[in-house]
Amino acid sequence: MRSTHDINAAIRRHPRNSIDFDVYRTEAAALRGGAMRDAHALRIITAGALVLAGVLGFAVVVPAATSPAVGDRPAAEISGPSRTH
Repeated sequence: MRSTHDINAAIRRHPRNSIDFDVYRTEAAALRGGAMRDAHALRIITAGALVLAGVLGFAVVVPAATSPAVGDRPAAEISGPSRTH
């Protein structure tokens, strides 16, 4: 376990022995900025993957819905010869 002396030695201080909060505030802002960039990139990648999945799903469903099923006969064979008198 770390001693109090080790913890106090690790704290950044001004020459007058007050804690230098600006250093910690700057480090936190940099970490927060990096996290925001990572979250934005993840959001973009997720949206792109969903759009791609939608396009591929649409490309599979539409041809299957518009093509005749196996064993279906064309409409001309079902109705018989046309009678025009």
